[in-house]
Amino acid sequence: MGFKLTFLVGFAAGYVAGAAAGRERYEQIKGVSSKVAANPAVQKATGTVGSKATELSKTAKDKAADKLPSSPRPR
Repeated sequence: MGFKLTFLVGFAAGYVAGAAAGRERYEQIKGVSSKVAANPAVQKATGTVGSKATELSKTAKDKAADKLPSSPRPR
């Protein structure tokens, strides 16, 4: 419950701040974020993080499968 409340408060604050900043500020932030996303170092880091996340999710899946009791297959 605490996470949901924190998320909603953060969302509301961001919405109010964004509405106050206006379209010009939005376009400025959008331009900077596009430049950052196009940076080769950022793209490499994103790929590395994505690969590691995939690897960790497979490991977690395997560990969870090992912990679950085996049950007979339905016929």
